[in-house]
Amino acid sequence: MLALLALPLVWLTGFGHAFMLYLTRGRGFDPTLTGRTVTWAKGWQALQQSPWAGLGFWADRYFLKGGNIQNTLLEALMQSGFLGAIPFVIAIVWVWIDLLRFYSTKPAGEASSLPGELLGVMTFFTVYSVTEITCSFYSVGWMAMAPLFAHVQLRAYQDARKGRSMRLWLAPVRGPNVRVAPRIGPIPGGHLASR
Repeated sequence: MLALLALPLVWLTGFGHAFMLYLTRGRGFDPTLTGRTVTWAKGWQALQQSPWAGLGFWADRYFLKGGNIQNTLLEALMQSGFLGAIPFVIAIVWVWIDLLRFYSTKPAGEASSLPGELLGVMTFFTVYSVTEITCSFYSVGWMAMAPLFAHVQLRAYQDARKGRSMRLWLAPVRGPNVRVAPRIGPIPGGHLASR
C-alpha cells in the first residue's frame, strides 16, 4: 500500500520518466509492439494459402524471410493450420483446468508451495506466449513448460485414480439381480463390523 502512495512522488522526481525512457528505448510507446503486429499480419496473410493444414515446419521462417512470427498461437497455426492448432489450444486449456483444480483443491495442511509456483509459471508463460513463441522445440520457454505440463497431468491422473477408487467404495453397484455379500472390515467411524 505504501508503494502505491509513493508512486506519484516517484513520477514527480523524474525517476518515472527516466524509467519509461529506458523501457521504451527512448522512442516512446510503440503501438506495433516493436513491429510484431506487422509481422503477425504478414503471417496471417501467408496462412491464407493453406489455413486448414498449415504451411509446414518452420513456415514462419520461410514465409517471413527468416523472421519469427513471435506469437505461439500464430506459430501453431502457420505450421499445422487450424487442424493442428485446435488440439494445441485444447491441450493448453486442459492443463489450465487441471492446474486450477490442483491449486484450488490443495489440502489446508499441505505445506508445499508447488501449486502456487506452478500457477505463477504457467501464468507467466501464457502471457509471454502472446509476444513470443513458448511452445516450440527450440524455445527456452518449452524447457520450463514441458515439465510443468507433465507434472500437472501426472497430478491430475493421480487425483482421478484416487477419486475413482473413492467413488467405487462410496457407491457400490446395486440392482435387482446383484447380491451384496457381507463385508468385514473398517467402516466410517473406525470400528470393525459385519454388514
